[in-house]
Formats: sequence, C-alpha cells, structure tokens
Amino acid sequence: VMKRKEAKSYGTKKMVEGVFVEGQSCLIVEDIVTSGASVLETIASLRDVGLRSADVVVLIDREQGGVPRLEQQGIRVHPVLTISR
Repeated sequence: VMKRKEAKSYGTKKMVEGVFVEGQSCLIVEDIVTSGASVLETIASLRDVGLRSADVVVLIDREQGGVPRLEQQGIRVHPVLTISR
C-alpha cells in the first residue's frame, strides 16, 4: 500500500492506496527519520483504514529524537544507517 501526502481531487480520492484487507499488518518503509512525526502521521492514516503497523524500516536515522519518540509509542524502528555512522 501507499500513503499519500494528501488525497487527490480525482481518481479514488483516498489517502491510502492499494490492495489490503482490514486487520492486516503493514511494514512502513521510510527514507529518513528526523522527529518521527511523518511516521506517526502514516501510522494514523493506516489505522484509519484498518491496517496495523508496529515496525518501521528507515534508511537513515538522523539521530534527532525520532527513534526514541517512536519507540515510546511502541513502534519498533529498524534503521539501516545513522547520520553518525
């Protein structure tokens, strides 16, 4: 599935696009995490359509508080790299 930044005014007009069944788990993949706000917004949108998500794979953790913030919300974060290494 894919979460849009905003619903389009044409087509399906949905925030979450794709084929899924309510109750399924969804792995979130992000390019970068700074504050974690974008991931929290994505999780809220996924929950709105009945999807569950507890894990995020992120290419780069900028080490600016996002990972601890997400972990406090019960979200497991799996960074490939951190900004310091």
